[in-house]
Amino acid sequence: MNSEFEQTALWKTTLAQIDDPLEGYRERLRNEFRKFRSRIDVLTARIQAQLPGLTVHGIAHLDALWESASLLAGSGYPLNPLEGFVLGGAILFHDAALCFEAYDGGVEAVRSSVTWADAYASECADSDARSDQEKRSAADFLALRELHASQAMQLAEIAWSDPATSEKRYLITDDHLRIHLGPLIGRIAASHHWDIEDISSRLPGQFNASGELPSAWRVDPIKIACLLRCADALSFDNNRAPDFLHALLRRRGISLKHWQAQNWIGRPALDISDKLGETIVVTSTRGFPLSEAESWWIAYDAACLAEKEIRSSNTLLIERGVSSSPPFAVKSVRGAGSPETMASLIQTVGWSPCSAEIHVGNIEKLVKTLGGEQLYGSEDKLGVVLRELFQNSRDAISARRFIQRDFVGSIRLRIHRDGDGLVLIIEDDGVGMSKRVLTGPLLDFGTSFWVSSLVRSEFPGLRASGFQSIGRFGIGFYSSFMIADAVSVISRRWDASLESTCELRFSRGLSLRPLLIEGKRPDFSTSTRVILSLKIGALKDENEVLIRRNTMGAKNISCKITEYVAALVAGLDVDVWCVEPNGVSTMVHAAQPLSEQAYEKWLRAISFARVQSDPSLDSYIKENAHRLRPIVENGKLLGMAAISTRSFGQDFLGVGTVGGLAGNMHGRSGERFIGYIDHFCRTAARGTEAIAASDFVMSAWAREQVLLLQQMKLKPEEHFFAACSLSHFKIDPRPIARLLVSYNGGFHFQTFDEVLSSLNRADFALLKSNQIDHVELHHNIQGLVGMALILPLRNSGLSSLKFSAPGIPEANFSIIDCIYRTANERGVKLTWRSVDNVAQGPFGPIGAVVVSLKERE
Repeated sequence: MNSEFEQTALWKTTLAQIDDPLEGYRERLRNEFRKFRSRIDVLTARIQAQLPGLTVHGIAHLDALWESASLLAGSGYPLNPLEGFVLGGAILFHDAALCFEAYDGGVEAVRSSVTWADAYASECADSDARSDQEKRSAADFLALRELHASQAMQLAEIAWSDPATSEKRYLITDDHLRIHLGPLIGRIAASHHWDIEDISSRLPGQFNASGELPSAWRVDPIKIACLLRCADALSFDNNRAPDFLHALLRRRGISLKHWQAQNWIGRPALDISDKLGETIVVTSTRGFPLSEAESWWIAYDAACLAEKEIRSSNTLLIERGVSSSPPFAVKSVRGAGSPETMASLIQTVGWSPCSAEIHVGNIEKLVKTLGGEQLYGSEDKLGVVLRELFQNSRDAISARRFIQRDFVGSIRLRIHRDGDGLVLIIEDDGVGMSKRVLTGPLLDFGTSFWVSSLVRSEFPGLRASGFQSIGRFGIGFYSSFMIADAVSVISRRWDASLESTCELRFSRGLSLRPLLIEGKRPDFSTSTRVILSLKIGALKDENEVLIRRNTMGAKNISCKITEYVAALVAGLDVDVWCVEPNGVSTMVHAAQPLSEQAYEKWLRAISFARVQSDPSLDSYIKENAHRLRPIVENGKLLGMAAISTRSFGQDFLGVGTVGGLAGNMHGRSGERFIGYIDHFCRTAARGTEAIAASDFVMSAWAREQVLLLQQMKLKPEEHFFAACSLSHFKIDPRPIARLLVSYNGGFHFQTFDEVLSSLNRADFALLKSNQIDHVELHHNIQGLVGMALILPLRNSGLSSLKFSAPGIPEANFSIIDCIYRTANERGVKLTWRSVDNVAQGPFGPIGAVVVSLKERE
């Protein structure tokens, strides 16, 4: 009994039995196809077990493609028997590699592939509650989906060994047909995942019959590839989501939506209202209720995809102008592009779809707003732009290092005059961008290339390599238009020829219609170059930048652009060079981690020491640079810093970074640490938030700092400032702390042990703010009658007066917490009380928190 596919028009006109002189050849192809199909049936039966989330991809789906192809092509479409065999083979191969058995080595082979490793890394990057096994299963699904088309090219030549006889078994048993047609069938099968533009360039326009077949049976691979992709796109009816299997598998989430979408769709058919027979209609067998609206939209999108494939394939066939490969009879899918029309065919219950979509009336303005001053602010536009461009360059270089292990890489900045204006150029020799990246993710506002699906095909293995980009939000490039009237991006992949160079040119600011210029550039030999023609006033001088202190009465400073860049890239793991107008290149930053010999020079650079008026800064750097220590977690450098022993002041010795790049260039101080410490950033504005290193790593770093400080001859006030810094990092400051105490008209510094001992003589007090649980610092009170008064030298976490319970200070390493801890360790009981109006301050009466020994009450 003939199978259902043998009743289709294309089968009957190509491989069905006909009593003519060529029947012997047809019989050979027909018999081989039937054996071929039976073996594919066994293979594809494994798909459902291994990927239960998929709709049916077994032999029923493959047979249905004969019907879809016949419907599309129309009556009398020119297809000879050999083309029928090749089409049938491509249908059988096109989804057969969606199971592990299709790969030499099975599941182990798939899981050892770069594609699987990338997919698994992507799944692990999602912070959810799934188990590792669930993430591996998800990676299996993604990898097989991504690999199956390319693996289809190999299936004809893969042999399976018979376990009983060790005999090799092929999917195509006829050696001659397998050897001469197998590779072509595999390539056509794989083409269903290619872009339509690649069909004509990657497949031959003609493939002649082998010596054992009639010479008139020429094959047009492009025609067959178009027929396959259109038939596959149109195959989304309930044959692929049968009721009983749907019930058995009990799908959830996205898989459920896809099954529901296809489970209620009938077979596609010609539109009886179209007398020309050029339109296909898709209808539902029941209405979609409101609760299943998402499934309705999936069905609608599938119909639109089928329409797109049909139109683009017909366009390709028309443009070729080959008489034996005319366009298909079907030209469109009714209702595609109109949800309202489609709702009369794929029915709804209790709701109506409409074509209303979120629309941005002026997308250029939106991009300018969200990618410009409204996001980043207007205070330091130059710093914002340089930071974003340096970040992009760093990511490109870091990516290339993972691909090419001995690669180092560098970034170059050049600023020069061009007539009355200034031009800023940043170059890097990282991975560069192909045309599809330059015209895709770069321009896709809000999409970071490094987390897009395109990165897996552009740079296989990168996601799994451990590479981590600084860039996350996909909008940094657009900040360039805050300071530039014109922007050009010239790039090529680092491993591509110079002829593949592309330039994307925005000649009149931000426009949705940039110019794309392809071809070799005589002055371009690196990977990427970004050219900004600066707006008037964006940078007043090509050599100097103004640095603001941001405190009332403080004098701003001017530094060289090289010094500015050195501070901006303080923690970057890439060398940065500045090219002077005379062409001389100067390294302004050596990739972190630094050598110990470079500590002093680096601290002077990031603090603008050359132009600061503080005479103590140089000596402080010289005396303390040796304490810089790397902050490393899981092999990643997250800082190069030392605990600060300086008072509050904008000395610029400390830099809070995100990915090694300064979060803020102005008004920086070194009151908590000197050097740089990396921070998390959760917003596109890239302000620094929580420290990137864990508490455990920061504690180890701080404990080493305490040991180093104990080896130095610190001034008493430096002991206090170091304690402030340790308290900020949630580290016990007692080993290093000294507190200024006023008692009976005298002033002296005491350790916490000494404070506890002194409680035998007098109670100790801390003046308390009337507004918050904090020490009051705005006063000129030098002492209290009958009590010792602790006088913090500056504001910090040490001055917290919070209690977690009566008599129990909050565990936050404040002064009162440290007194409490010390007393507990010595078995001493304390009493805490609040006293009002102990003194008069500039803003009214001041109270106090007083501690005393319980035995003295």
